[in-house]
Amino acid sequence: MLTGLAYAAEPEPNGEAELLRLLDLLNGRFDNLQQMRFVAATAADAKVNHYEAMRMQGRSFSSTQLEGRWIYSQTDKIEPGDASKGKLYRQVLQQFFITDGQIYSRAWRFNDPAVKQQGTPSDDFLLQLSPKQLSMAMSEPCLTRWAQVGEQFTGRIDPATLFAAVEIQEREASALFRTNRLSVGQLVSRRRVW
Repeated sequence: MLTGLAYAAEPEPNGEAELLRLLDLLNGRFDNLQQMRFVAATAADAKVNHYEAMRMQGRSFSSTQLEGRWIYSQTDKIEPGDASKGKLYRQVLQQFFITDGQIYSRAWRFNDPAVKQQGTPSDDFLLQLSPKQLSMAMSEPCLTRWAQVGEQFTGRIDPATLFAAVEIQEREASALFRTNRLSVGQLVSRRRVW
């Protein structure tokens, strides 16, 4: 005869609370001038500037025509010598979702290049976005997988999956790494986005 107490199993985390926290961290304005203060002080006529100052802003949005949770992020290049001036450099829309308790994001871009020329899109514009106005920035296997590590999150694309999915030849892959154009990881915390 068995005796003892029966306990209900604790529910498995489904990632929803973590996703909401990650989205909260990604909303706001971030710049790397705090990490590289000397860039802001660089003279505007400096002949060599090995570092680029960037400012990023992110904001959540939802569209009546798009599924999931979304973040619009914009990166501006900052003029050397004047941190108040910047030029729109990159726009990315990230679609966040949970599969088997794991947080993923998929990067999208606007199909119409005129959107970038117009600058930061309004909330009304983002609200009416449709799937026809967007295309994936990377192929489907190249999802960013997010993991919480203490008070911060790491987002990573597996480089092996990335290269297999986009079929980059070996010489092109090494050129990407040499020029630092390929980013396969991110770190997000309350204080910064890397």
